[in-house]
Parts: sequence; C-alpha cells; structure tokens
Amino acid sequence: MHGLGWHAGCPSGKPNRFPFPTPVPGRPMTIPSPDPHRDEEELPSSPLPGLIGGSMAFRTLVHDVEALLADPPPVILLRGETGTGKTLLARAIHMRSRPPGSPFLILPCTALPPDVIETELFGDGADGADRRGGLLALAEPGSLLLEDADRLPPRTFTRLRNRIPAEGSAGLQLIATTRVPKHEVAGVTDLHGLVAPWIADRGIVVPPLRRRIDDLALLAEQILEEWSRAEDLEPPELGAGALEALHTHPWPGNLRELKSTLENAAGIVPGGSIREEHLRIRTRDTRPLTHDLDMAPEMIRIPSDGKPWETIEAEAVEATLELTSWNRSQAARLLGISRPTLTRKIRKYGLEAPVELS
Repeated sequence: MHGLGWHAGCPSGKPNRFPFPTPVPGRPMTIPSPDPHRDEEELPSSPLPGLIGGSMAFRTLVHDVEALLADPPPVILLRGETGTGKTLLARAIHMRSRPPGSPFLILPCTALPPDVIETELFGDGADGADRRGGLLALAEPGSLLLEDADRLPPRTFTRLRNRIPAEGSAGLQLIATTRVPKHEVAGVTDLHGLVAPWIADRGIVVPPLRRRIDDLALLAEQILEEWSRAEDLEPPELGAGALEALHTHPWPGNLRELKSTLENAAGIVPGGSIREEHLRIRTRDTRPLTHDLDMAPEMIRIPSDGKPWETIEAEAVEATLELTSWNRSQAARLLGISRPTLTRKIRKYGLEAPVELS
C-alpha cells in the first residue's frame, strides 16, 4: 500500500512521503531503501522517517523508539492492533538504524505455509538441503521484518533462536510484529522465547488510532494528498462536518480503515468537498457505544483449540477500557460489574492506562 506517512519534527512542517508497494499474498516483499546518493537536504529530518503526528500517543511512541535505538536488541518486537502501521514503523526503524540503501525485506507469516516460510527464511527446504540464499542472508546489512511473527511454526522459532547470537548480528536487524495483546505475549511460548532474552517489557506498542485523535487532521490531509497525486486530480477538501465525524468514529480498523474511508469518499467527490455523508461511517452519536465492541474482532480472538477463561476476561476488560478511554465507571457499566470489581480486575491482570490518559 502507499505510505500512510507520519512525520514528527520536520522544520518545514510538511510530511515526508515514501512509497510502499502493495503486498502480494503468498510472496515475500522487498521494499527499496532511499537512494543513498540523494542530497542531504532531501533526507528526512524526522526522528521516525515517513511518520507524522503530534499527539501524546505519537510522542510517546517516538520516545520509546529513540530509547530502543540507543542500544537496539537483536530482535525488535512491535505490538499493536491490525492496521495501526506496524510495518510503516518497522521501515522507519530500518531507515534510522541500518546503512543507507540497505534492503528492507518483509515475510508475511500468515500468508505462507510452514515449509515455504522455512525455505524463504533459511534458503533450504524441510530436509535442510541448501538450494539458495534465504531472506536472513539476503537482508544483510539491512532489516528483515516478520509480520505476525507469532504465527511462525515452532520449528522455525527454534531455528531462528539458534541462528541469532546472544549479542545480535551487526549485519542484520530482525523486526517482528504481532497483534497479540501485552498480557498474552508471555503465553505465546515460541514468540516469548525468541524475544525474551532482549525485551523485558514485551516490545514497543504501536498506539491505535483512537489514541491519536489529535493527529487525525494531519493524517487525513496526507492521505488525500497522496490519493490526488495517484489519481492526478486536485485533492478534495475535508468539510468541518466530515472532520468532526472522523473525530467521533472509534476506528476499530485504525489507519488502514481511515485510509480506505477517505479514499472512497474522495472518489465520490473528486476535487470537491467531502461532507460527513460521503464518509459512510457511523459515529458514536448514531449508535450505542456497546456496538463498537462488535466492530473490533481482532481485540478478542478465540482459537480453535480454545483459550483460558482468565485470558479472555483480561482481553474483554482491556478492550472495554480502551473503548471508553479508560473511563472506569462507563467500562464497568458495559461489563455489567461494579466499579470496585473492575478495579480489582485491572490490578489482577496488570492493566495500565496509556500515558496520555493516566
């Protein structure tokens, strides 16, 4: 997909933009790095190249990444809901930490069968017979991104752990993404075993769009400008009513949903003014709050082999708190429990409010 660019700290105030190819199901992706020979004034001045934002949640993300890059671990774990921009953040980390022009490769772990994953990673088949260089070798001296790394086969996790030295590799940065909630990471034995030696707090959290409401105007402008360039049309304006609707929508699909919503609206009124009805979204004012839970299936997933009740309860409590922006009274009413009971469950599961809400 094209870059949903975020940018922070650019003196010009204009976001940097980098093209992103469309993923092809069942095929690893190679994303070219910027030209190392371009003029210095063209290089991104953002702490996170290609990323834009000024909200508290975004500033916290920048701080967390800066702290991590001061002494990067061999495996960087990025955790967040579907559509939050984990792949974009991974590329920004790559651009900050690896040599200019070095490769940035992506392996979509949910799109490939186990034997193909091993072949792509290690350059061999299940029998171990070398046939060609794998992504681990091809990515050097750049980065290899494992999308949805928690879906890797157990055998692959074992081989990866054996391949990564305790001090890491100067020639490769491994980045893993997951949608698994914080309190579940330790329960995903293989993923935890891969990242635990270096990650005490279970990785960097990519905030959902509902915690970046202050960034909506910037992001919307960016998306519409990119759409207009791709379509060779004048960018449509975003009316006040439409902007208000964007601010009141819960965005269960995060940045991906925002991009789709705005591009569809732009197609209805190319070069015109986008009104609220063009967005085709329902805001909190037009439906009960409890319906929002049904729109976020990724928040609570129950696999075919089941899941412990306490894990399900922890996810439900956390999802409801996020939905209500950590309004405990409202969350307790939605859950059908008393406020003191909710407080006890928050302590029991070690849940913490985001910095901007605490």
